[in-house]
Amino acid sequence: MCIGHVNAGVPESKSVRLKVHGENDDVALAHLWRLLHAEFKKELPVLVVKERVLPLVASVKVLRNRASTIVLQTKLHAVVEVLCKLYNVPYLDVMPATVRKHFIGKANMGDRAETKRAVVARCQVLGYMPDSCYDNDRADAAATWDWAAATHLRRGMGG
Repeated sequence: MCIGHVNAGVPESKSVRLKVHGENDDVALAHLWRLLHAEFKKELPVLVVKERVLPLVASVKVLRNRASTIVLQTKLHAVVEVLCKLYNVPYLDVMPATVRKHFIGKANMGDRAETKRAVVARCQVLGYMPDSCYDNDRADAAATWDWAAATHLRRGMGG
């Protein structure tokens, strides 16, 4: 998760654990709902941007995700979309490769691990994350924020 104003310096980024192993998926959905609801109550975002759900083939064959993981990801996206609709906040889906091409200059740097390291390193250079942080989920969120700021928010959508 990454939140910030376009012209207000470094955005706030963090990873959020929505459930622990063994907990029902409903726990994750409820935690995401509460988290976003609280954020929207503090300050309504101008735009919400999230990574597009991967095509089923890529999710299964490339990432070897189980059906239950794919279902949960789809439900989490639905929670975000419903809250955006309730609060009348526009949202966009973006392909991770589009974000990476903007953020590190290439859609991938070879294998998945090397690509993740490149995104983390760029976040550290830009001050989006401390040098001691290697959280690639947090880095992906910050990279997505950077893409949205550069391609949508600075072009007049707000911020």
